[in-house]
Amino acid sequence: MVDTLSIFPIMDDMNPTIRAEMTAEFQRVEALARELFPQYRTARVPRLTFFIKGRNAGVAKLGDWEVSINEYLGAQNREMIFNTISHEIASVS
Repeated sequence: MVDTLSIFPIMDDMNPTIRAEMTAEFQRVEALARELFPQYRTARVPRLTFFIKGRNAGVAKLGDWEVSINEYLGAQNREMIFNTISHEIASVS
């Protein structure tokens, strides 16, 4: 009998350090957007959420005023995710 857990490990919550880095980048970019764009200064802060499935690096949900970032892809390529965070904040604003 093959141990499928060793072949296909269950994905637990992402590494807290990686999530903290993504959250810090979100806060940095969000503060920069408030500084650079006067019309965005009075807007409420978008909610930051995470997901782990799919090919999208991130999604801006205008109706929910939310930016959702793919944690799994973020663990694979942080530079891409940092670019995605700024892109999604621009999409919300």
